[in-house]
Amino acid sequence: MLRVTRAHPPFDGGPALPGGRVRPGEPSSAAAVRILGEETGIEIGEDVLYPLQGALAAPGYRADGYSGLLPPIRPASPGGDVADATWVPIYEAHSVDRPLQDDDGDFYMMARGN
Repeated sequence: MLRVTRAHPPFDGGPALPGGRVRPGEPSSAAAVRILGEETGIEIGEDVLYPLQGALAAPGYRADGYSGLLPPIRPASPGGDVADATWVPIYEAHSVDRPLQDDDGDFYMMARGN
């Protein structure tokens, strides 16, 4: 699983999944591809994305999650508001010692099928 470390407040220094805001008129799947490239340097197409069941929502807020199957692990290089981008075994991506921030823990559980 690809885990990033945020570089800026309010989540600076904390582990997270790549993610960000959708631009006006941009489909969420296109935003996922764009943000992955901006934050990790990994270029993919929308054809490798699989939407996770159940978007997270609150008043004025919606978060869509995607998982994807990539060819053999591509190196990641941090960019944007990311200080580090690292491939980790899925069981290490969200742990008691380094829990994912914000909604990312919920998306992690969806990706694992829990």
